[in-house]
Order: sequence, then structure tokens, then C-alpha cells
Amino acid sequence: MKASWCCAVLFLWVTAGLAQTAVPPQYFGMHLVNSQPWPTVPFGSLRLWDTDTRWQQMNPDNGVYDFSNLDAYLVLAKAHGIRDVVLVLSGTPQWASSDPANSTCDYAVFAAGSCAPPADLRADGTGSNQNWRNFMSHLAEHIAGLNSDSYAPVTVFEMWNEFSRSTESWTGTIAQMQRLVQDAACILKGSGPVVATGESCTARNLLVPAVAVLPGVALVSPSAQAAAPDIQTLGQYLVHLGTTLDAIAVHDYTYGDSCCARAETLIAHWNNLRTTLTSASANLPVWSTEGSWGDTASKEPDRDLQSAYVARAHLLGWSLGFQRLYWYAWGNSWGRLWTQSGINGCRDGGSGAGCKSPAAFAYATVYSWMVGNILTRACASSGSVFSCEFTRPDGLKTLAVWDAAQSCTQGSCGTSYFAVPPGYTSYFDLANVRHAVRGNTVRIGAKPILLIAGRAAQSQGRQNPLPSQQAGPRSGTKQKTISSW
Repeated sequence: MKASWCCAVLFLWVTAGLAQTAVPPQYFGMHLVNSQPWPTVPFGSLRLWDTDTRWQQMNPDNGVYDFSNLDAYLVLAKAHGIRDVVLVLSGTPQWASSDPANSTCDYAVFAAGSCAPPADLRADGTGSNQNWRNFMSHLAEHIAGLNSDSYAPVTVFEMWNEFSRSTESWTGTIAQMQRLVQDAACILKGSGPVVATGESCTARNLLVPAVAVLPGVALVSPSAQAAAPDIQTLGQYLVHLGTTLDAIAVHDYTYGDSCCARAETLIAHWNNLRTTLTSASANLPVWSTEGSWGDTASKEPDRDLQSAYVARAHLLGWSLGFQRLYWYAWGNSWGRLWTQSGINGCRDGGSGAGCKSPAAFAYATVYSWMVGNILTRACASSGSVFSCEFTRPDGLKTLAVWDAAQSCTQGSCGTSYFAVPPGYTSYFDLANVRHAVRGNTVRIGAKPILLIAGRAAQSQGRQNPLPSQQAGPRSGTKQKTISSW
């Protein structure tokens, strides 16, 4: 096959800011549950969802608050060096719901009515909304009072989970959702006003003890799935954004009706998002607060392609402009990276450690390829061949390369020849094994490789150590939101 090198035909959009910014650990976000061993891959941020920390669970009755599950995760995160935690505010308690008998809502198995707006919040966004205000006040005061020596901080609040799914997650209006966000923004950060009621942001107006209880936290939008028609619903919400939010949240799953998911679908999703954003929101950071290939058994059953997906999604995501990607999830049937003993052929000899998939190793490898380095040339394609150039702090270049036209089946992966640019002398595969470049070409396939220039090849182990040596924090239907951990 004729060798080719990226005199790229298609360049993927990247913000000027990201082009000059080293990839932070927080770009790699994770979902987990505390009944499983802590992930043994590095990540920089934890998102709490499917963790029994919804509004309906932390406020099970009027005037009753239970933050014990939240506290347990914050203790666990602190113990593992995680200093960035996203808490999702979602799930109306049955006692406060305007439709308490609705059994089609997500998590109706816990209590019906969680997808309906509060009963004291009118369709136009007026009404007292005092049940929500009281919950937000108690939650904020509780978090503010936690000892930082023992608890990781909640640094980000996501306003609702997948509010664009109008029958299972949010049956209310956009005006009602905007009101929830504005009341939360006032209590947490002291920002206002509350537009629907005309109230300025004061404790007296909101009938709470204090506002601006956690002024340093970030607020991200209620999340929406990244594909149509959900992304249009998000666009309608953002029309009346104001100055309330610090980032936009989408959920970027790329599966279709049948097998198999493709990471490159992120490109179309990103382009659709950019056309949806209003002038008020166009400059806000975009986070994918959930994403993966979806259900592992039906959407990405091949273990080699799972590894390929993990690496390609993170490389493309940063190049496109996503500032965070939260993988869903470590030990879930969706995006599974870890399996407990006795399931899917895993045998851990009674250690309790379970089994990491090859994709988990690929996740750790691409983390080491990216974190701390600067994307100096956006990911680009020449035909089916993609390449992304990074520069390390010492000025040396690396080049991630893959061929999206290649595939894998039953342990065998197709390859094509790639003409190695001058100066690159070795490369690492997704198992982080180094290989010498012999001649002018290397074989590439669905799984990216990382070409290393010159003396970087000799110092890679020291400058970007293997995942087991990586410094810093380590980690480890749709009815999708009804998880199967």
C-alpha cells in the first residue's frame, strides 16, 4: 500500500487558547462507584452521577437532608489525591415534585416524579421555588463546612443531567430550568438577579440564611446529549444564558443504532454544537461530562477497538476544543474499563482487584501522551489517516497517528504504511511499549501510535513515565442513566 504522510486535507478546529495550553489532568474525567476498587489509571476530575447523590436522595423529605453518600465520595476522592469534583444537581424528590406519580422518570425505581419540576415553580419560571432554594442552601452550607484535610472539595456544580430528554429526565420548561440555575447561582456564587421574579440576589429575597456560600465554584449548564434533537434544546436554553454559567455541558456518546461506535463522530457533534451556540455562549468552555462508546456488549465488543476508541476520542476531543471529557464509566456496562471477578471471564484469584481491560491500559497511556504537553498542530486527516502533534515542556515533538479506515477482529488488526516525517526515530504503542523506527515507514492501524522525535525517544520514560510511575493523582437503558455497575 502506498505510504502517505499528513499534508492534511482536513484540519480539525481548535481554539487559540487550547492551542497554547498544556493539557491538564482535569481533561481526563472519570465516573466510578465506591463499591468497586478505586481505578488504577490516572485521571484529574471525578463526576458524581449514579452515585446516590441526586437531589431526591440528599433531600428525601421536606426539611430532611442526608449528605452521607456525598461525604463518602469526597473522603474517597481526597484519599486518592483528587482535588476536582463535579456534583450533578438533578432528580426532584417525590415529595416536592409537580408530578409525583410519574413512573417513566429515570430512577423511578427509587421514587417516582424525579423528572418533573418542583410543584412550587410555575411554567414561566415564577413561583417561590422555595423547596429548591432550601435544598441548595443546606447543601452549600454543608459543603462549605467540611474539613479540607479529610474531604475533597466540590469544585463544580452541573445543573441537571440530560435535561434534553424530555420524558425521562426533565418534563419542565426551559424557563423553569433557567430559574433553577439562577437560584442556584445566587446561593452558591452570589450572582443574580433572578430574572423571572425580578429579585436581586440577597439572602432576604431568597429566604435563605446566606448567599455566595461557595463563591469559588464553577457552574456548568444542564447537560444535553450532543446529537440532534437534544443539542437544539440546549441551544434554546442558552439563548437566555446571561452571565450565570462558567461552561457548557454535553454528553458525547458516539454510538449509532448498531455496532460499532466511532470516535471520529465527535467531529460532526462538535460542528453541530458550534452552529447551535448563541453569541452569548460561543466563548464559554465546552465540557463533555459524559461519554464513551456506550453499551460495551452491543456498541464496542472488540477489545482492540475499545483501546483504539479511548485514545482517538481523547486526542480528537482536545483538538476540537473540549476542555474536559468525563469517561462513562470505569466499571459500568457502558464504556467498561474494569470488570469484577466472575464476570466476563475475569478471575482475580480472590484478591478483589478485578480485571482491567486493555482499554484501561490505553486510557493510562494516552493520559501520559497528552497531560502536560501542548497541542502544537491540531489533529488533521489525509484521507483516513489522522495525526496530532504535541510539544513537550522540553521542546521536543511527538506525533500521534492512526488510520481510521483500519479495523480489528478477534485479536487481528489491519494496518497501512505511514511515511514517517523527518526527525522521528521511535514510537510507542497503546501498551506504552517502545519500538524503533526502521526505514522510512511504520505500520499504523485503528490504534494510535505516538512517534517520538530525536532524543525524546531516549528520555520518554523519564519525561513522561509509564502509567505505573505517573506522578500526581491516580485513579484508578439509556435508560442510560439507569446504570448497571
